[in-house]
Amino acid sequence: MNTQPKVSVIVPVYNAEKYLPECLDSLIHQTLKEIEIICVDDGSTDGSVEIVKAYQEKDGRIHLLFQQHEFAGAARNRGMDAARGEYIAFLDADDFYALDGLEKLYEKAVEHDLDMIKGSSWLMNMKTGETATTRYYSHGGFDLKNQVVNFKMAPQKCLDLRDVAWNGLYRRSLIQEKGLRFNNLQCVNDRSFFIACVLNFQRIMVVDTFLTTYRTHLSDSLVGIRHQKFECQIASYYIIKDIARKAGVSKLMMQRILQGELKQIFAWHDMFTAQSVDMCHVEDVITQFVKELDVSDVGEDHVRNFPWAHTFERMRQRAKIVYATELPDIKISVIIPCYNSVAYLCECLDSVLGQGFREFEIICIDDGSSDATLDMLREYARRDCRMVVLQQNHGYAGRARNLGMEHARGDYFTFIDSDDKIQPGFLKELYDEARKNQADVVVAKRATWDGKRRAVPPGNYAGDHLIPQHKAFSTDDYPDYILNFTTGAPGGKLFSKAFIEAENLTYPPLPRSEDFFFVLGAVVYARRVVLVNTCKYLYRTNNINSLESTKDRTPMLFWDATLQFKDELIRRGYFDRIKRSWNTSMLVRFSYNLGTVKQYESYLAIFEKLREIKDTEIELENHPKEYFFETSKYDEVKQMLTFDVGGDYLLAEVKRLQKQVNRLNWEMRKNEKSARVGRMVLYLPRLIKRGVNCVKNNGVVITAEKAWLKIKFFVKKRLIK
Repeated sequence: MNTQPKVSVIVPVYNAEKYLPECLDSLIHQTLKEIEIICVDDGSTDGSVEIVKAYQEKDGRIHLLFQQHEFAGAARNRGMDAARGEYIAFLDADDFYALDGLEKLYEKAVEHDLDMIKGSSWLMNMKTGETATTRYYSHGGFDLKNQVVNFKMAPQKCLDLRDVAWNGLYRRSLIQEKGLRFNNLQCVNDRSFFIACVLNFQRIMVVDTFLTTYRTHLSDSLVGIRHQKFECQIASYYIIKDIARKAGVSKLMMQRILQGELKQIFAWHDMFTAQSVDMCHVEDVITQFVKELDVSDVGEDHVRNFPWAHTFERMRQRAKIVYATELPDIKISVIIPCYNSVAYLCECLDSVLGQGFREFEIICIDDGSSDATLDMLREYARRDCRMVVLQQNHGYAGRARNLGMEHARGDYFTFIDSDDKIQPGFLKELYDEARKNQADVVVAKRATWDGKRRAVPPGNYAGDHLIPQHKAFSTDDYPDYILNFTTGAPGGKLFSKAFIEAENLTYPPLPRSEDFFFVLGAVVYARRVVLVNTCKYLYRTNNINSLESTKDRTPMLFWDATLQFKDELIRRGYFDRIKRSWNTSMLVRFSYNLGTVKQYESYLAIFEKLREIKDTEIELENHPKEYFFETSKYDEVKQMLTFDVGGDYLLAEVKRLQKQVNRLNWEMRKNEKSARVGRMVLYLPRLIKRGVNCVKNNGVVITAEKAWLKIKFFVKKRLIK
């Protein structure tokens, strides 16, 4: 008797021989026996078809259909056309079902006369072998489980459900009645089908029953190649817009739906960035999308305030870039050392190419990258004739900058790290200042930046108020302050090529801390330096792989570079003339390095060196406090040196900060600060308490790592200023 199956399971198959047996085993052994299994081969070239045929011989519920390679969406549509079941389910050929999953979902669907029922999923990480679930895949934020709902009752909750096809059952008769289909895109098939179901089904339920185990980290899966076919994500946006229009949703609901699709686009962008894939294609696709987007579809306010507003605006600006096809008269050579920079490189290069000032070249030096950095550089060079791409074996940023200077054709150099960026007008302002004052070096400020919205301008340096702005000066004019009005970082500065070559200035061959040898050396040796009050260089602080973030590996490199710089100053006859400025800069350098290392061993090494050289190199005991322009650093270092061991100082500092926070806590409560400050009031005591308990329970090592840096940064940077 040819009875109707309760569930038709549709399995798109494409070159899945490695995982297909486990998939089919999970189906033929389901506790729900009244099912049919429809395998749709999508033009496989491996042994997948033979595997399905072998299972067919053992189980008559299996059917095999064929199509040319038209991708998973078309395969599912073909399967739906052939299906006879009361409900339809979907399973990818590299995944598998829980043996009782279909039975449990089907019973629930029949009991409540459901159009769609969604279960939970396990994720199997194929790199680690671990299996787990997540809040998203188990619908953790959905608080209407086991209740019949629909889009009109709970629109946002329905839209926020996990959108994959393979975690539920769908009423076949309603799919046919409403004409619901998967799109024919190579990837991103599930999303539009899910939205169509949500908008058309009246009886939806979400349950905790686990149905599918989904394999992740498969390089050959559709998700694995999504970044290569990212235009599918954009096409899905417009398909869903059309589905919503045909469903007759209100303008407000249309905006809400498309806001979710916008989130999908930018969330995938962030994921690809984190995975350090070649971002050129993805950025191009999103740039074109943003350029053509009718912002009223999602709401202008939403675009200004959603979590990816910074990236959205960057794409808007990127769309305005005009690439050069003819080489201009080059005024500035922008030198960018690059090492495994794919996550941030597009943003860096776009910020340069988007400058209104166009008479520049960009010299990018790939420092032996092991990711797609070199491919991205070559793609940019293909688009803009001002781009020059050089290569070297991994030799760090200093050597790369030297190579860039050797090939530079501009009258001036400027240096940008590949994870930083510059704001519009940066190049022109520095160039105009250099020309007006015939400057050898132009020094601007640089802001710290979290990679998104927040850019924090720098505080005033000790010599800021003593050095004139927009007026040329030299070491002869201000020998006591010449090292104290700027940092030794190259970002935010412009150097005359003729001056650099005349002084034979290069970066020393050090993996880190090589920059101040070159930068501060140039400032000291220059005949005409100009300080400008502009801050358009943004220094990224959220790159955990930057050299600054990995200084614990070689904490004393800064000292090696310091000694080299001192020897060079002596050789050139400058050291005695700038001794006071040198002593203050040494005070600052030790304080900075002590405050930025994260491991206790690194801290202790720097602390012991400070104790060793405090009288010979800094001359702390030879001069009064006023001799040092950085009086706060003087107090800090003097306080450190009253302890015999660096760890003792850390413990005392934690306790001092606890008292400081307690005082601030009291003051803020007294003044009834805003809700945001109120959250700080609640958070800071817990933070301090954890730090003090850490000292008591684990000793100073853990304290140094978890209390000293964290508490000091939070209190000093966020509350006291």
